Amino acid sequence: MNSLRQLLFISTLLLFVASAQGQTWDESTNGGGDAGSLLTGSQDLTGSQYALITGSLSAGGDVDLYKISILDPSNFSATTVKASYAGGDLQDSWLFLFDSSGNAVYSNDESPVGDPGFNSLLAKPTNTAYNPAGLGPVFAGTYYVAVGSYEEQATNVAAINLFEDPRDFSSMWQRMNAADPTATGTLKGWTGTGLTSGSYEITLSGVALPVEFSSLDATTDNGTVTLRWTTLSESNNAGFDVEFSSPDRDYQSIGFVQGHGTTTERKDYVFGVQGLGYGTHSFRLRQVNYDGSSDYSPVVEVELDIAQTYLVSTAYPNPFVNEAQIEVVVREEQDVTVELYNVLGQRVATLFDGRISENESRNVSIDGSSLANGQYLVRVKGDQFRDTQVISLSK
Repeated sequence: MNSLRQLLFISTLLLFVASAQGQTWDESTNGGGDAGSLLTGSQDLTGSQYALITGSLSAGGDVDLYKISILDPSNFSATTVKASYAGGDLQDSWLFLFDSSGNAVYSNDESPVGDPGFNSLLAKPTNTAYNPAGLGPVFAGTYYVAVGSYEEQATNVAAINLFEDPRDFSSMWQRMNAADPTATGTLKGWTGTGLTSGSYEITLSGVALPVEFSSLDATTDNGTVTLRWTTLSESNNAGFDVEFSSPDRDYQSIGFVQGHGTTTERKDYVFGVQGLGYGTHSFRLRQVNYDGSSDYSPVVEVELDIAQTYLVSTAYPNPFVNEAQIEVVVREEQDVTVELYNVLGQRVATLFDGRISENESRNVSIDGSSLANGQYLVRVKGDQFRDTQVISLSK
């Protein structure tokens, strides 16, 4: 049947936000020089949540150590990627993670697929495919991430490797040595020589909280619905699918609002929609991450009143064979009667006689099974209105 609900269209998209903050830390530009290889010489990135670190190992045996804040341990990961492909890159890399006291957490020399090339990945503790032992940080807090070239080994004060390295490549993961109550398992120095100097990039996740909503509201003004929402933090946030639903339709995307990647600053968003019909409308946001994963916000609802005193749809189908329907909506609650007359003005049926609530949509059926072919009048009468239309029966 025809519906009085108008087709949805987006007339305005308003997005008032500040530009995204830079999330890259450069060893030379931001750190002012070469990152150290000991805790005391590390570069401090804890003031902001950086998602990318760029730097270089100046010579064989060099190791760079960075102090970071991990706010979401279950989603922490670190990956080395080549900074360029012009011959200035490391031939291979090795990643390490230590806690705030320098205790070893986990290490990895190879990518998850066992590639003996450049990449090294500290996978998420919850990634069962790439990290079946569930290694990684447990608590939020301060940690140290380190990068070295191939064959670099972190050692404790007794010159014992902090990470076991079976070197048989049968396992992708290096296992952490057992904790030592005498603290000889903490990071004290490095040993070994790297194969080469060169540049690198380290991408980080889990250093900022996932998207955190502080509010999502919907208001109406002269038929326009305005959605407003605020995030207190965002992590790898590609943006928001705005989804809409009404009683006669499932949720569908009606627009996309770009996010701010990774930030701990408050961000305010506004999205405007016009052209909605009367009735209850539901909205929600599907927050989408750069890796394609997503999550939903709470649902908000708005109620739109009809602009006119009443609405009566055109009977459908018309002509009809056995049955047709019309839809009646009133702005104020009242008694409504729907009657069917022949062309001689004789009433042949009372289709509806009752009370309709404000903004209620009432479907009324017209049964033609016992009627003769021809034209009929459908008369709708309320306390404040009258409406008549012609309908044809053709069996």
